[in-house]
Amino acid sequence: MMKRALMTLLIVPLLISCSNQSSDVQDYNVSKVLNKIEDENFNSALPTQLPFKLDLIQVKPTPKGQPGHFIEYIGKQGQMIELFVTTSEVNFNKENFSEVSIIDQKGWYTEQGPQILAWKQNNTHYKLSYYSFKSDKDVTKEQMVQVAESLEFIKKK
Repeated sequence: MMKRALMTLLIVPLLISCSNQSSDVQDYNVSKVLNKIEDENFNSALPTQLPFKLDLIQVKPTPKGQPGHFIEYIGKQGQMIELFVTTSEVNFNKENFSEVSIIDQKGWYTEQGPQILAWKQNNTHYKLSYYSFKSDKDVTKEQMVQVAESLEFIKKK
């Protein structure tokens, strides 16, 4: 009986501390995206890290046939990040957005509705949108910025 009580006292704090740790971004295999992109001339930046364990990747047509790509990264617990990348001019209302720094670029972030992080780099516009369908776990602004900062230029071979 004493052993069981002692084990409980040792294990419970360990379990609590493990469950309270925030989930950082984690690497994933970028080639999973490249295999789904049909455009042989694809050359763009893609995130190399995501704030959840990846389950599925979907590549969809861009809105109104804009040049660029639209990729959905879907997590195992119902989370989703959409990445929209285009070289077309993008205008959006910055009301309700706060300015953030993404390495040496200025970006815009909001938590109203889906969490959105948008920025422009080298004449290319990027927009990350986070949704959580089955999970009550949200990502932090810092995690969204980390995903943006993990973007690496990728050229399909």
